[in-house]
Amino acid sequence: MWTRRASAPIASFPKPESPSAHTAGLAATEEVLSYLFPRDEQFFQFRGEEMAASRVWAGIHFRNASNAGLQVGRAVGDAVIA
Repeated sequence: MWTRRASAPIASFPKPESPSAHTAGLAATEEVLSYLFPRDEQFFQFRGEEMAASRVWAGIHFRNASNAGLQVGRAVGDAVIA
């Protein structure tokens, strides 16, 4: 468990870090929609990356947790497609 540093410009939640569930859910959706609508694949991928970045900007997750959420979600999406 970690706590906020007194000099941190952005408040963050005092909880253990884990893969971002929001990012994972959207990444899984991104994979499935990209499969169903291949013409719009780039659009869906950009939205997944944007969602991952927004969790970092909000101070909810660190970058590595957002990236892990993307990996988990894309693996789930691939499993759904297969």
